[in-house]
Amino acid sequence: MSLKNLGRAALRLVWRKMLRPLLERLPADWGARLITLAHYAKMTLAHGETLDFKTHYAPPSAPVTAPQTPVPAVGAPPATAPKSIASVLVSSRRPPPVVPDWVCAELAELALIEPELTPTPAFVKRFHVYRPPMVMGAAEVYAQCRRMVDALQPDMILLVPWLVKGGADLGALHHAEAATRAGYKVLLVATENAESPWASRVPEGAAFLEFGRLSHGLPAEQRMAVFARVMLDTPARVVHVINSQLGWEVVKRHGRSLTALGMRIFASAFSDGRDENGIMWSYPRFYFADCWKYLSGVMCDSRWYPNDLIRQYGVPARKLHTVYFPLVTDRAPLYHACDGAPVLWASRITESKRPDLLIEIARKMPDVQFEVFGYATKAERHFEDALRAIPNIRLCGAYDSLEEIVAKGVYSTFLYTSSWDGLPNVLLEATAAGLPVVASAICGVPEFITPQSGYPVFALDDAEAYVTTLREALDAPAERAAKWDAARALLQSQHSMDVFLASLYTIPGYFGERVQAAPKTDRRVES
Repeated sequence: MSLKNLGRAALRLVWRKMLRPLLERLPADWGARLITLAHYAKMTLAHGETLDFKTHYAPPSAPVTAPQTPVPAVGAPPATAPKSIASVLVSSRRPPPVVPDWVCAELAELALIEPELTPTPAFVKRFHVYRPPMVMGAAEVYAQCRRMVDALQPDMILLVPWLVKGGADLGALHHAEAATRAGYKVLLVATENAESPWASRVPEGAAFLEFGRLSHGLPAEQRMAVFARVMLDTPARVVHVINSQLGWEVVKRHGRSLTALGMRIFASAFSDGRDENGIMWSYPRFYFADCWKYLSGVMCDSRWYPNDLIRQYGVPARKLHTVYFPLVTDRAPLYHACDGAPVLWASRITESKRPDLLIEIARKMPDVQFEVFGYATKAERHFEDALRAIPNIRLCGAYDSLEEIVAKGVYSTFLYTSSWDGLPNVLLEATAAGLPVVASAICGVPEFITPQSGYPVFALDDAEAYVTTLREALDAPAERAAKWDAARALLQSQHSMDVFLASLYTIPGYFGERVQAAPKTDRRVES
């Protein structure tokens, strides 16, 4: 380091550590004067800055204008305008575009009062252009959603996780069909990032928005913010949450805003389940406490579950409604059970459907063949391996329609072994396909499979009880046919589209102020 630089560093140290603290202790007027004098000395001695006192400057109050060059007389030498400090500093260098020339000019003028504002190259380099981050993902998702909402102008929004083969998904499609029949424009919104193979089954007059797939690249908070904004901007006045966790979250966080806009919020709940640790899992368990005050009503597919919700949470019965799902088919039910034919089991192959119990039953009945239709997720493929290992079980893979299975094969009965459920649609499908049903008497199942209409099994974990009931059904063909005929009659009286529509019309606010067009059914919650 040169002696000159060492000297500057020493002066700077003495100034900062000794002189300036002493000057700041003086009265404000004297301290400011001495500090100003020191600044001028620094700019002159350390930086070589000088002022041309021979040049006359405009008064400080006069506006800064561009210098005017006088027009010389004919034959006179050209005159030059006096240069100001601003023009000298600005013309001596080309400032970076981050600080415009006019700013440097004003800083140079202000430097007459405060030298530290002099726009030296080092001073100017301290500035940079701030550009706010332009992350357009959330805006693009919102724009796509708004285009569909604006085009449809929906009256009702149904929130589902996806549209796959399942009872709740079929129920959502039934609700969409009923609303379109009632004259509503319906928007179904899938909130999870998953394929929806049943999107093709959305009824005419309704639209399907795959919000989960559109927004999968956004952080969770942005997804929530965009979705809430879409909900608040929609003209719909009825919102129905059907097994959508994002839907429940929106009600929990923004229910007050939605209801303040006049929206009526409904939810569907079917039963409680259990996780892999045996702990109860259900949307009411996680969301009822926070969301109940915003809900206009809760729909269940059985009479059993509303009573259980009252028992668990003490909620008023007036907001709980039983709405039996319809069984829609183009064919009249005909009896198709055959003696000596295999027993049919069809469902998702998952722990709650008790494939382990099915294996134990099959082992106890080696003389009976079982045909199993269904699919397992990757985490539960071990159930498929265990089923294949049983000689009298034939694993047939996934299926689209129970009616198609029965049309292509021959069966004696339908077996259902689930540990919990609402009132599963597969029992309605089995009856419509012409098979008598042996089923676990859980949750809402006994409202359809009674001792008169089928074979309920009350010892849910006892494989021997299932074996006894199956033997009873297989050994009495006439009784089996009579029970199926009673189930068919119950299917037509309790699970038709007309009854479904009539139930929805009795729910206050679901179809707005429309006059009820279908006969009322008994909506009382039985004990």
